[in-house]
Amino acid sequence: MRNPLYLTQLKRDLDRWIAAGLVEARHREAILASAGEVRLMQSLPAVLLTLGVILIGFFAMSFVAANWSAMDKLPKLLILFGAMGLAYAIGARLIARGRGALGQAFVLLGVALFGVNIMLIAQIYHIRAHDPDAVRLWALGALGAAVLVPSRPALAASLVIAGVWSWMEVVDYDAAVHLPHLLFIVAAALVVQAFAWSTGLHLVMLSLVFFLVLNAEALRALFGLSWLGFMAALCLLLLTGWAKGQVLERFGYPFARLVTHYSVFLLALTLFLLQFPEGPGTAGLGLPLLGGLGALALALTGAGLLLGRVSLLELVGAVGVVALAIGLPLLVPGDDRGAGLQWLTAAGVIAFYVWMVTVGARTDDRFLVNWGFVGFGAEALYIYFETFETLLDSALFFLVGGLLLIALGFGLERVRRRIHPQGGTEGKA
Repeated sequence: MRNPLYLTQLKRDLDRWIAAGLVEARHREAILASAGEVRLMQSLPAVLLTLGVILIGFFAMSFVAANWSAMDKLPKLLILFGAMGLAYAIGARLIARGRGALGQAFVLLGVALFGVNIMLIAQIYHIRAHDPDAVRLWALGALGAAVLVPSRPALAASLVIAGVWSWMEVVDYDAAVHLPHLLFIVAAALVVQAFAWSTGLHLVMLSLVFFLVLNAEALRALFGLSWLGFMAALCLLLLTGWAKGQVLERFGYPFARLVTHYSVFLLALTLFLLQFPEGPGTAGLGLPLLGGLGALALALTGAGLLLGRVSLLELVGAVGVVALAIGLPLLVPGDDRGAGLQWLTAAGVIAFYVWMVTVGARTDDRFLVNWGFVGFGAEALYIYFETFETLLDSALFFLVGGLLLIALGFGLERVRRRIHPQGGTEGKA
């Protein structure tokens, strides 16, 4: 099944093409069917079946819990392993007979029962161990089920459970950089690639973002960076991801565009946050790390230029990001900057958003265009707040702010319509 956003856009395009006489109306449904549209009435039974299986699972767990103390160990173990094995067996059988939706629901039930079994067996035998280890075992079991069945829902569940495991290690047990979680994400990414599952790649990318946020302080301390230096290193890492995506797209990697979009979006956000450098710690600049990441990003961008995937404009933008990310920590002592450097940073951030819009227009990439506009508008508002913050308690602040928003909205919409003259209101990300 295609991405729902793609199908929505395709429906709008078809209606416009039919109105213009480019496509016959009688071909509309056939085109949508070939694109993988699933109607509500086709998908509703699968949803209801899945919910029914989940409710039965809750009933089984509640029944066992209510009678748990009255059972001997052997009946307990038979119930636990029997229920889990039955769920997996039914799921595999249904999938083999072409009942994929219901079969996947039973596989997901088996994953849930596997987690319950771990907790209850630990209770039966009074096992006292490191609590996150049980969740780690659960995540590995879910990933194993995803590979063996194969099962996309089990793969998604494994990533969520792994996130809970990492949270427990870092927050509850004060782990340093939780690298085992990163290794798990890499393993899941390989499975996603084997499944050719675009939605799964979204989950992998979100898991990576979660890993970075959860371990940010530990990573900063590990490399001896100030917060500004850490954010600069993150900018360079994301720029490297964008450049790598360009190279991969040249060789036909199916998820290259998705990698590029995530990298650019997070880079735009991180550059915006570079304007708020305050944070604990004023350790070393980490110039070897920043220099290495910058060199790698530019090398990959240069490779993209030689391969014909990157334009000279994009190379100039990459050089600008590297210069800003490395130069800012050098010029800012102890996470504190003067007014002149603040304006220079703001100018660099605005230039990057303009670069996003320009590159998006050149490559007909609405994602870059629309998020470039969003970033430009957010930066304009930030500059306004910083410039007129002394008027915050007066009516003039709101008057000028309202006029600025109206003018900015009209201006950005006019530019967007020029870039996508037939897009109208369709160019939403």
